[in-house]
Amino acid sequence: YLWIDDDYVELRDASHLWGKGIRETILTIQEEMGDPSVQVACIGPAGENLVRYANVIVDFYDAAGRTGMGAVMGSKGLKAIAVRGSRGVRPADPDAFYEAAKTMYEKATSGIWWEISEETLRRYGTPYLVDVLYEIGRLPTKNHWSGVFEGAQAINGDSLKKYRISKKSCFDCFIQCKMVHHIEAGSHRCTVAGGPEYEGLVALGSNLLIDDLGAIIHANQLCNEYGLDVISAGKVIGWVMECFEKGLIKEEDTDGIEFRWGDSSLLPDVIEKIANRDGFGDLLAEGALKASKAIGRGTDRYVIHVKGLEASAQDGRAHKSIGLAHAVNVRGADHLRGLCTYDELPWATKFAYERFGEEEARKMVIDDRLDPRGKGYLTWITENFYAVVDSIITCKYGAMWPMIYYYEDFAPLL
Repeated sequence: YLWIDDDYVELRDASHLWGKGIRETILTIQEEMGDPSVQVACIGPAGENLVRYANVIVDFYDAAGRTGMGAVMGSKGLKAIAVRGSRGVRPADPDAFYEAAKTMYEKATSGIWWEISEETLRRYGTPYLVDVLYEIGRLPTKNHWSGVFEGAQAINGDSLKKYRISKKSCFDCFIQCKMVHHIEAGSHRCTVAGGPEYEGLVALGSNLLIDDLGAIIHANQLCNEYGLDVISAGKVIGWVMECFEKGLIKEEDTDGIEFRWGDSSLLPDVIEKIANRDGFGDLLAEGALKASKAIGRGTDRYVIHVKGLEASAQDGRAHKSIGLAHAVNVRGADHLRGLCTYDELPWATKFAYERFGEEEARKMVIDDRLDPRGKGYLTWITENFYAVVDSIITCKYGAMWPMIYYYEDFAPLL
């Protein structure tokens, strides 16, 4: 693994870490360095085994997900990158920087923006979206056959509260949208688990017709521990369930596992098989599209993807601009490159009128998420702005939902 200590850089032997899960890898490196503050980005068995949707995990359960960056590290024999710094960071103009940061903080923690954050991200984290999107028929269900899941209330933010033990945040963030959960006993017992986020609740929940929240938390944590992308893992399993239902994939293909809708008991075994490329899991580790091409029998018809990337928990039928954003995204079905929220809910559209003016807002047909007119223009505006947000390396929350900041807010920082 790569060890970086201020200016000192060293490649260290990681043979004793190969095959280890995320938690053991991080704790072992911190113990070797004698410093629990050492930050570690690492891969689990999924990355080592070159699963095409393996993640890089930071701080036990923060995932650099989608597109298989964990497999890239695994292909290079790089188990982890461990970092310790002691010198701080000094802006070019400290006074101007801190004044700009203060202004942005005050904007986000006052008025309507703070009210929105308090009722959503600060209270529930991203799981608050389960209820919001269920209400508008945009909660992907049964491998995207529907946008309405009857068990939505069983997997929403309120239901998650009974398992919550703490909240976390990224460095110096006042929102603290990361909810940490723990299941102490029973068949779903797991270590302290970050998430599941909204995407995990859908991928392993409504997408599979599973409303057993304990099973979802456990499966989500297994994905984190193995270093698997929870979105792709859930969507691959959902694709198999649909093909199994239609008789296109049979038990002789699946190592005897019956992929039935709503059966949460299969998740631990299937996730382990994928991460270790064991049996049928070796095929699923290739992703749904490649697996469907290998199996044939028309199974590719039921893969929900763009450019080979399994779709995230969005539905372009109920929100036209995200359908287009998925379609034109260079990475495929990744919502974080172009998801527009101005046209998603009635309360959000008024901010579009304030920010863009009436003429521009009407050009986007901002009042109707089901009207495809103007959504190309809206998607273009959104993708351009998100490119700036990603370049600055700041969170999409605050720029995407709620839409607090825009170009004029970031400009003083540059």
